[in-house]
Amino acid sequence: MMFLFKCSETAKVCDKSQYKEASILENIKLKLHLLHCKCCRNYSENNCKLTKSIKTAHIKTFPVQQKKFLKAQINKEMQSYPKT
Repeated sequence: MMFLFKCSETAKVCDKSQYKEASILENIKLKLHLLHCKCCRNYSENNCKLTKSIKTAHIKTFPVQQKKFLKAQINKEMQSYPKT
């Protein structure tokens, strides 16, 4: 059928859809494909779970100043060792 995606195209549109980058027509085609393709449906479900996990992970990173300080400390420490 011309109005359905191939599985390889579906994965790309699934990713776009998750980030609200897919058009209305792409979303409709995606939903139709997911109705009959279990493999792509599983991919979509796993993709949603991964995105949700990342959003709720509350990942904390060092502030930029602290990163610069640590990098300087490491470089200073490395220079104090003799090169072999």
